[in-house]
Amino acid sequence: MSVDAEKPFDSSAKADIILRSSDSVDFYAISLLLSTVSPIFDDMFSLNSTLAQQEITKNGLPVVLLEESNMILQHFLVLIYPHIHEPDLLNSNSSRDFIKICQAAQKYCMDIVEEKLKKMILASSFIKEEPFRVYLMAVRM
Repeated sequence: MSVDAEKPFDSSAKADIILRSSDSVDFYAISLLLSTVSPIFDDMFSLNSTLAQQEITKNGLPVVLLEESNMILQHFLVLIYPHIHEPDLLNSNSSRDFIKICQAAQKYCMDIVEEKLKKMILASSFIKEEPFRVYLMAVRM
């Protein structure tokens, strides 16, 4: 059984697709926006000439099953949607999450998200407070 994500990705969103996380959280999204920022999503959506032919639907919308957790999906969607406040992804407890978000951005070829993440880390105090951790993150990425 899946649950809806919190606003702005809940069922009240003006969405035409649902992205379901690995932990069964449904994110209502706009496929055109996803296609614009990710050639992977663009290919995924164009392969299904009609998204309505998807086997899994919810509230009349096709559901796309993804491997990422709801936390990862929430963060990378926030980074691509306009007019949504970007979260603080950099603190001493979140470097693993930051790496996972970077990996998801790379997996879906979301250059715009990768650029935002780079700017975020360069502008943060994290780079001065924990330069070795930042270096390790960069090497890993």
